[in-house]
Amino acid sequence: MGDEKFGQYVEILQATPKKLRAWLQGLNEEQLRFKPNEQTFSLKESLLHLRDIEIEGYRRRIRLILAEHLPTLEDVDGTQLAQVRPYQSADAAQALEEFIQAREGNIAYLRNMTAFQWNRKAIFNGDEITLLQLVEKWVAHDLEHLKEMEELLGKIKAPAA
Repeated sequence: MGDEKFGQYVEILQATPKKLRAWLQGLNEEQLRFKPNEQTFSLKESLLHLRDIEIEGYRRRIRLILAEHLPTLEDVDGTQLAQVRPYQSADAAQALEEFIQAREGNIAYLRNMTAFQWNRKAIFNGDEITLLQLVEKWVAHDLEHLKEMEELLGKIKAPAA
């Protein structure tokens, strides 16, 4: 993998915890739990979703790709997790720290990859993908949730009409 592409991915993955910390700082419980509708995650639910996917999804998948020949990677249903886990009553500050710790560990792991490892393959959602392609999906996942959270923050912080 080219150093430039790797650098871009790591930069995006490293920026997510910083953005989350800045965005969530100073928000009260009502703001963290606000949902404009039932189909939308609250900020707190988004944070816990990111934490759980970081640990149960990406960390686990990376290690499987490196440890096994063409493993099948399980999909983690984030919506289902939000429905069955008490995300809205969780401690957001603790969840943020757990996310940051997991993310830092995953990035450190990525930094030690060889070109051979980046090209290792797995089956994910029925398709054969490389570790590099998995990281591309990871970056896209971050960006998707950051966009949703930023839009929600705009609604929370918008002056009342």
